[in-house]
Amino acid sequence: MISEVNKKETIDYIIHFLLQSNESLASYVHYLDKAEAIRECENYHRQIYIIRSHFFNDSIYGSEGSMPEWPLKKYKDMEILYGEAREEERNGNLLIYGDLIASSYFFLTRYEEMIRSTVRDIYGNYPARESLLYQINRLQVPVVDRYGELLCEKLKQLGYDLKETKNGFSKLYFTHDIDVPFSVYSFKNMIKAMGKSILKDRRIILYPLLNYMGYYGINPRSTWKYMLDRENSVGGGYTETESICFIVAAEKADPYTQAYINDKKIFPIIREMEERKSVIGLHTSYFGAESEVMVQQEKSKLESVLKKKVKYHRNHYLRQLHPSHMLYYENAEFTDDFTTGFNEMPGFRLGTCHPVRWINPRDGSLHDILLHGLQIMDGSLSGLKPYQLELAEEEARLLCKNMIDQIIQYHGELCVLWHNGMFEKRKENYQKNIYDWILDYCAKWIKKSEERNQHWD
Repeated sequence: MISEVNKKETIDYIIHFLLQSNESLASYVHYLDKAEAIRECENYHRQIYIIRSHFFNDSIYGSEGSMPEWPLKKYKDMEILYGEAREEERNGNLLIYGDLIASSYFFLTRYEEMIRSTVRDIYGNYPARESLLYQINRLQVPVVDRYGELLCEKLKQLGYDLKETKNGFSKLYFTHDIDVPFSVYSFKNMIKAMGKSILKDRRIILYPLLNYMGYYGINPRSTWKYMLDRENSVGGGYTETESICFIVAAEKADPYTQAYINDKKIFPIIREMEERKSVIGLHTSYFGAESEVMVQQEKSKLESVLKKKVKYHRNHYLRQLHPSHMLYYENAEFTDDFTTGFNEMPGFRLGTCHPVRWINPRDGSLHDILLHGLQIMDGSLSGLKPYQLELAEEEARLLCKNMIDQIIQYHGELCVLWHNGMFEKRKENYQKNIYDWILDYCAKWIKKSEERNQHWD
């Protein structure tokens, strides 16, 4: 059940969110029952009334009965989850029967993941292929932003002046999960690594032997230097860019997480990152994702190393066991979370390319912590089927371009993740090529958008 206070605050926020740069027109958009909207039409003009569906009713909210009914209807060119796919004019007003508010709420809160809480993969994550966005072939489309665009089009039809949408990026986030900053080889693993390189890749590598002997001067995983230098060259006066390196601060290793925060070799690495203008965030350990105590401990440990507060957060393996676990990160005083993406494939998991305040689907409460949807991750492109997509290089490039073009269209923020260990020199590994292409493509568009902005100024 959602209290009336939470409901009003959250619905008002969603209306403003849908309008983005035209949020000053939010007072002309209302969310009412049909009978109440019809009564208001007698006294007001040039208003938009979005008709409430049954979604927020206390009798069904939070139950299986609140899930969308198939087949979904389409309002204009976009599927809606609740309401009817029609509109009506009354006394100079517009009634929209497609419930854009409830549909947006469903995606922005990951509502289906609360209702279907037992549907999880081997890592405890909600599978991308189980998501409604995937099932309607809209995972690579910012559906909520399209709802907002439709709403703005209707306001324009009623005669309101809208701000012209600026193509380009509102911000670029280049993020890097430093899962393994340096490899530590046992004698057995050293022999296996060198043997595999000779037999499979037809080349001799010496760093496993040097590493085993205690020499780390050659570290193939130190690709953050290359990436951060590249990223520093991309931004411009009108487009803010930020590089983030997420550091693991677990005191003890687990089967999925390397513990390196107490190793003296990590300190010069962190200094290198900061010297290259990277922000340092916490990469919560695998089991830390499900423990509020561990989140607090790992954050405190990283802050003690950095000697400053850590504001950015992302879970290892992108683990998100339940939408309400975001309370762990808010209580730890993180301001921004960058976890919300799918391991298996790129996409707009929240249905938007804009940062959104977290809404707790359990009670509809609106929170201050900002969620930045992770849209493109290296491994989801080239990882093996059936878990990931196993795309050829050109297929990966086209998918990335399609998503980036939509972010540009909606003046959203791009958030990508490239791990520091993904540039391994293998014939079939195209990760560096795609990474470089994304940066070059972004730089080209930044230049174009700045030329337009200068014209508008």
